[in-house]
Amino acid sequence: MNLLISVMGILALHTENETGNVWADAWSIFTDPGHFIAELGFTIIIDFVLLFLGYQLLIKKIIIPRLRNQIHKDLDEELHLEHTEDGGHIHKVHED
Repeated sequence: MNLLISVMGILALHTENETGNVWADAWSIFTDPGHFIAELGFTIIIDFVLLFLGYQLLIKKIIIPRLRNQIHKDLDEELHLEHTEDGGHIHKVHED
């Protein structure tokens, strides 16, 4: 509780811009249309970069092909399949 009081005191000391009250200043920033539009723009940009491009580059181009190749290799070993020159599979008889 003391930490919260000291943090609020520090915020109140450093926020002497317009009203001297950190909560009033925070509310004025929150309701400012320019600030809202800037935050919305940054959110859209960051979401596009991180989510869309991250998904396209990392998941679709790196992670999924590695998983697919590993599963393909495991299935080939389990089913005793060998690859032919034309990309097909031939069944290799397992001799125990």
